[in-house]
Amino acid sequence: MTTIQKYNASVLMKKHLTKVLFLLVLTMVSLVAKAQVGSMTGDWTTINDKTKKPQAVVHIAKATDGYYYGKICGIYDAKGCLIESPYPEEVKNSSA
Repeated sequence: MTTIQKYNASVLMKKHLTKVLFLLVLTMVSLVAKAQVGSMTGDWTTINDKTKKPQAVVHIAKATDGYYYGKICGIYDAKGCLIESPYPEEVKNSSA
């Protein structure tokens, strides 16, 4: 092999290695991002944007029809203490 051929082979190997490493890093980033995405079901605390204090606890559940539904389970008072649900169990959404 001549010096030029060795140089060209070296450059090609570096380009190929760079592409492989880039794809490996991209794959790892996408796997980490997917691993961080959990289920959106469960109890969530809503936060007031202005005061940065908690406002309510909302329970999110997935129904058999595939849609997600939320129900207010509790609210916080002005002091930040969680109080009972403001809505009795028998009260249903009148628009449904």
